[in-house]
Amino acid sequence: MEDGANPVYDKEIRSEIFSQGTLMLRVVIQVSMVLAIPLMAFCLYIMPQYAPWYIGYVILFNMLVGPVFSAGSVTSERERQTLDLLLTTIITPWQILWGKLIAGLRVSSVLTMFLLWPVLLACVMVMTYWSNLPSVVAYVVIVLMTCLTTGVVALFCSVLFRKTSHSLMATYLLIILLFCAPLAATFF
Repeated sequence: MEDGANPVYDKEIRSEIFSQGTLMLRVVIQVSMVLAIPLMAFCLYIMPQYAPWYIGYVILFNMLVGPVFSAGSVTSERERQTLDLLLTTIITPWQILWGKLIAGLRVSSVLTMFLLWPVLLACVMVMTYWSNLPSVVAYVVIVLMTCLTTGVVALFCSVLFRKTSHSLMATYLLIILLFCAPLAATFF
């Protein structure tokens, strides 16, 4: 391993290739990608004024899929009883958390970007977007902030809880609260 490399990140990336994702998660990802095709065609190309609805779909996708890759990062170490061993190494706790956060964000962000690249393609192909480029940049920033938020909340819950299932449920509850409470407050 080269100097300055984060060993936790390397370990997470190697183990992630073979172990991340259950069958249900894979089905959710595939169904979401298939549903995105007609939604993308209608909202981005046929009726560009509905582009915010497609961005809402992308955010919802990240809210559902993003936490799965970070919510079990620390709790799985506890469940395998390797956390104490990891904490006794010369790796600082910040390096451990950064490695786990970046490894989880890498997967969830790439999956989310598969749904976001048609927005950038629409900017090239549909002239309506040429006059609204600041809005498109704002869409991309909002989606990237959503990726970061879901990943950080999932890692936070992973640090707090002892079981991955509890961490994942708490993550989803916090994300629903963060994203839906402002909407509920304005509605009611």
